[in-house]
Amino acid sequence: MHEPAIILCKRILGKCQQLRWYGGEEYNTSRMSPASRYEVFYDSSGKKITIDNDPDDHPRKTSFAYPPATNEQLLKTEQELGFPLPPLLRALYLHVANGGFGPGYGLLGALEGFDEAGNLVDMYQYHVQHDRLIDLETYPHTWEAEEPLELPQKTWPRSMLYLCDWYGAKVSCIDCITERIFLVSMGKKRHTYRLEFQALSLQEWFEQWMEREPEPDP
Repeated sequence: MHEPAIILCKRILGKCQQLRWYGGEEYNTSRMSPASRYEVFYDSSGKKITIDNDPDDHPRKTSFAYPPATNEQLLKTEQELGFPLPPLLRALYLHVANGGFGPGYGLLGALEGFDEAGNLVDMYQYHVQHDRLIDLETYPHTWEAEEPLELPQKTWPRSMLYLCDWYGAKVSCIDCITERIFLVSMGKKRHTYRLEFQALSLQEWFEQWMEREPEPDP
């Protein structure tokens, strides 16, 4: 593993230790407002019961939900995708955890990893089976400077993988050809979706997350 990847893995582990949260950012129970932390109800006998939604013994406060992936799991993932994973993404799976941590609702896992809404293979194969694959490089677009690109539904960029889900039907994706990161959301025109540039690389995307101060839920 190259030195930058080693450093990033260590920094992600440090961020999780600092936050006392090893899951997806949007699931972090400590982000709850005081009003939503405690739930109060009464049982059939009238006894008052209070539930703490941010308990000290929450399992994600001390460890990841999934252990690091094995090389065999990643090789099988790449075989089913039909192309190799970006080296840094592969390193995160091997040396941090098989998904379920980081920005949004957590990095999607490789096979046998975090798959609450589907893993990398499930989500990509859905588009392979239902959409027409297109090559982004054929679209003349300066991503860093221009407005988001709107694309017709029933198309999907070749070798683009989901990274994580966000609130509001948005998802971050990585173009495995260029390794740029995009935010995918509904388009402004009918039957379209839009690609909005987020970062030049997975490294930059995780750097943005680690530098961002978490905000409590309203």
